[in-house]
Amino acid sequence: MNKIILLYIFLLSSFCNAQSFIGHVRDETGFDLPNVSVLLKNPKTSLVNNFTTTQKNGTYALNSLIDFDSIHIEFKKTGYVTEFIKLSKEALDIENKLNIVLYKSDFELKEVLVKGQKAVYTKNDTTFVSSPFFQQFKTKQIMHFF
Repeated sequence: MNKIILLYIFLLSSFCNAQSFIGHVRDETGFDLPNVSVLLKNPKTSLVNNFTTTQKNGTYALNSLIDFDSIHIEFKKTGYVTEFIKLSKEALDIENKLNIVLYKSDFELKEVLVKGQKAVYTKNDTTFVSSPFFQQFKTKQIMHFF
């Protein structure tokens, strides 16, 4: 029983030392950016400690699971330049609100491959039917030609 209480106190104290961050992500024109990935990384190993995404109004809330001397926070979204923020322990203690502006970037696809398939086709005297095409319908009806 004493071991369970000691474990509970240890876990509670580690969560009390954890840092919490809130903020807002907007683009350069001031519009809120939803679905921006916010990654909290360990500065020594660059492994992700915790992550979240921004809400529809561009806000986020992120908790550090481990107490670091400094942290790295990465904000990224397709079509925007990724933003890296490095904060020291002193800066974290002063303010836990971090508002970010992401700038648009040129994003090009090198190659796009579009592949299609006919639903029904004939070859010589045989008619072939593609079953995945007909699986989208609730009822299937095949007419006889003979």
